[in-house]
Amino acid sequence: YLNMAASAQKKKLIAGVWTAAGSVAGVVAYRRLRNFEGQTPCVSDALRALEASDVAKATLGDGPLTIGLWPRQGYVDKSAGLVRASFTARNSAGGSLQVFVGGCREARFQQAWEEKDDEEPEEDGWKYYWLRPWEMKKTIVDKVSCWRSSFRTDADETQKLQDDMEGWQVDTLVIMPSSGDAREAHVLIGDPYRLPEYEAFCLRRDAGTKDERSRWRLRVLLGFAMVGLVITGGRRIIKSVRVSRSYGLVRRAVLADRDVNALLGSEVAVQSSSGTFTSSYINARLRLVSQAGSVADVDVAATRSHASQPWQIAMARMRIGGSCYNLNLPMPE
Repeated sequence: YLNMAASAQKKKLIAGVWTAAGSVAGVVAYRRLRNFEGQTPCVSDALRALEASDVAKATLGDGPLTIGLWPRQGYVDKSAGLVRASFTARNSAGGSLQVFVGGCREARFQQAWEEKDDEEPEEDGWKYYWLRPWEMKKTIVDKVSCWRSSFRTDADETQKLQDDMEGWQVDTLVIMPSSGDAREAHVLIGDPYRLPEYEAFCLRRDAGTKDERSRWRLRVLLGFAMVGLVITGGRRIIKSVRVSRSYGLVRRAVLADRDVNALLGSEVAVQSSSGTFTSSYINARLRLVSQAGSVADVDVAATRSHASQPWQIAMARMRIGGSCYNLNLPMPE
């Protein structure tokens, strides 16, 4: 019973870990999508530029535009004063366009941000906490408080966010149909070659820039990966077949045993099983349920040195109703 309880506890622990990981990933994704427009500069300005553009109006018409739920991708480099984003602009009628935006921070705002950033002390890295170990507790508490208040924004955070969003301007704006037809892409502002998304989606240069040697290396790498995948899958299948074969031997031997049939009846089913089933070692526990509702646990241990040799039964024991019975199990191949 201890082994079965430990196995059940392990399953619950694994399920709990996966549930927690999925919940954290969901919260992070939700926060990123929710705060996309408010934390990514130039997105609101790009929407207003689209509302005033005749090219965008030809597809989306007049009226206010909103950002689609997916995709929403933004990249902000505050130290360089650059930003780029890609999203879907939608109208009230359901029409949409794929939008690529690039922007930069004005020189005076960037200079003010750099001066402010230089004044703030550096508080990252193990060296800082090695010299000031008392700061570690404060950092952990601040991180936990920040996580707990992730759905609330206080005045300081609001002011800091407003400061980070000031001084940005759109220098590149490209629109493309949501169908992905690169031939219908239109450059509304700036030089599109500054946007990696334009290079990837519209020009398809990410594949064309590779030379023949690079392509050969990529094919070799994919070949090795495919061979490794086939080998791993084959070994997994062989292991599963061996486990199934060993389990089948134990199951047939237990259900055909005369003592089991005498105590539980001829109509017996295996409710659950646990343990180790290999081609040379078996250490298993089977829970049997009779047609009348009686429950019994059967423990079986057997070994053999080679797959071609017969099994040697080390233990075959059945517990039912507080009594224990030794079984004489035949192990047919």
